[in-house]
Amino acid sequence: LRNVSKGDSFLRIIDNKESYIVVKLTEAELAMFEVGRLCTIEIGNVSFKAENYQAMRTEQQNGMIFRVFEDYPGMTSFREVDLKLIAEETEGIHILTKSIVDVDGQPGVYILKKNGKKEFVPIKIKGHIGEEAVIYSDYFTINRGDGINESIETVNLYDEIVEEP
Repeated sequence: LRNVSKGDSFLRIIDNKESYIVVKLTEAELAMFEVGRLCTIEIGNVSFKAENYQAMRTEQQNGMIFRVFEDYPGMTSFREVDLKLIAEETEGIHILTKSIVDVDGQPGVYILKKNGKKEFVPIKIKGHIGEEAVIYSDYFTINRGDGINESIETVNLYDEIVEEP
């Protein structure tokens, strides 16, 4: 997830058939956008899909060219715009990173049970967005070795996560 505010580096490229948006990103943000995958771009209350078309890296800055598949209102009338980028991989439960603890080498969170007691639940992190982490919900799979995969039960949407364990 990346908010681009007025004044931030942003470029719109339009040719006869396709439109592109170029956004300056940090290296960590750029790592969330794999070339060839899709993302969602939100401008105001309009959202649309785009392809992570080409990564750009220089010594001074990094960025990504996004190929836009849909027209959106006012597309050709602005030079700067506030927008939000949502990487395809960031779909999941968003939690505060300060909620994450490490127990015996396994990242996880504490959730409150109905009786008020805390219980450790292992998590698998998909990515980070600022002070938040995106995690798998319900189950995730880990490889235990010898090609054996194991499903691990994890946080679900209705669990109450302890913010500062």
